[in-house]
Amino acid sequence: MILSFKDIYNIGTVALILKLLQMPDGSTTAIIQGKKRFQIIEPTQVDPYFKARVIQYESKKKPGKSKEFNALISSIKDLAINIIKLSPQIPSDAVFAISNIESPAFLVNFVASNLNVEIKRETDTAGNFRSHGKS
Repeated sequence: MILSFKDIYNIGTVALILKLLQMPDGSTTAIIQGKKRFQIIEPTQVDPYFKARVIQYESKKKPGKSKEFNALISSIKDLAINIIKLSPQIPSDAVFAISNIESPAFLVNFVASNLNVEIKRETDTAGNFRSHGKS
């Protein structure tokens, strides 16, 4: 359970909610589109919800431009779309969301955030990708 700002990451994503879906199990799934990244500068409120002063976050490393990098990104996108098409529990609208992701960093973050793994491992996956100069 998140109780304080110490329990959350200080870098996040500003996102647009594209669609809310009611799932058969009664849960709600949101299809979102990441717009830009932010960094928390100063917490300003905890209750009834978190608020903070933020600045736009720019990765220190520039995206890769090699053919190998572009092929890897294309493969990730194609595999994610195929998984969605084969998985009845994933809304088909997710194909639309993935198809419209242009930023390699957002694609990797989107895919990593939807992996069925613990949060630390998701962060490590996306972080390892970025640490190789391909964010």
